[in-house]
Amino acid sequence: MRRVIINADDLGICEGTNVSISRAHREGVLTSASLMANGAAFDHAVETVVGPNPELGIGLHLCLTSGVSVLSQDRLKDLVGDDGHFRYGFVSLARAARSATPEFLQQVEAELDAQFQRVCDAGVHIDHVDGHRYFHVIPGVFEIVARLALKHDCQVLRYPRERLGPWGLWTRPGQAQRRLLNVPKQIILSRFTRAAQAHQPRPEGTEHFHGVLDSGAVTSQSLLRLLSNLPAGTIEIVTHPGGVRDTGAATCTADDLKFLQSPDRLLEFEALVDPGIKSFVEQNGIQLQRFADLATEDCAVPAAKCSGSLP
Repeated sequence: MRRVIINADDLGICEGTNVSISRAHREGVLTSASLMANGAAFDHAVETVVGPNPELGIGLHLCLTSGVSVLSQDRLKDLVGDDGHFRYGFVSLARAARSATPEFLQQVEAELDAQFQRVCDAGVHIDHVDGHRYFHVIPGVFEIVARLALKHDCQVLRYPRERLGPWGLWTRPGQAQRRLLNVPKQIILSRFTRAAQAHQPRPEGTEHFHGVLDSGAVTSQSLLRLLSNLPAGTIEIVTHPGGVRDTGAATCTADDLKFLQSPDRLLEFEALVDPGIKSFVEQNGIQLQRFADLATEDCAVPAAKCSGSLP
């Protein structure tokens, strides 16, 4: 059985991304999205994407590396600057976590717990958890994320341990070059993920994952090639659709803003709404799913619930 969850990250980061995600779900093959509790367009996402699209699975996109914190700056002196923005990127956060003081880790837990609570308080049903830039698998941070996910009854978590994928994904010159540039990130995340999966207790995850090597560049061609070579079981495919309209966000980091404004995000949106992709899925018996659907199948991953959320 080939089951596919096609997820869009960064829901709530700005209105343009929200519009893109809503359209990709309504018009295309997008089944799931991860919502940023600290996103500049969080309220817009809840009102215009989550509410009107009950069949779209919604997860929590935890964040410690971009934007403004949910808690006030005076409670997070080690995590944010005077302007309330997070001060760390992925690498610097990994270094900080390696030698973190108890106070630092307490601040991490308090902020992430507040992000869980903000989404729950908005009446959003969370069916999975992941992290912006995959920070959630950083050793020292992962244990906190796993504990909070279980605390809030969220039983599915992303484990970004990605295989190299079918050979066809390496044959196009431009795509191959991009994938090679992402190999170091794939190696680091796979190493962190192996350690995370050895930790108990922890939430479950899908059998397979795709999204690091083709990060920000899941075109129609690459998506079709991936869908043509699916492994048995359930795979999560991560996308970052955008470009439908202005995607500027004042609270983003420079790196995030550059990523948001990349023309590749429009290519990802176009891939998700490509009629050829939709026809291929239908003709080849591929089951498009949400994380919440996993419990209805004969597989090991349970559905997730969020305390205080709507049914």
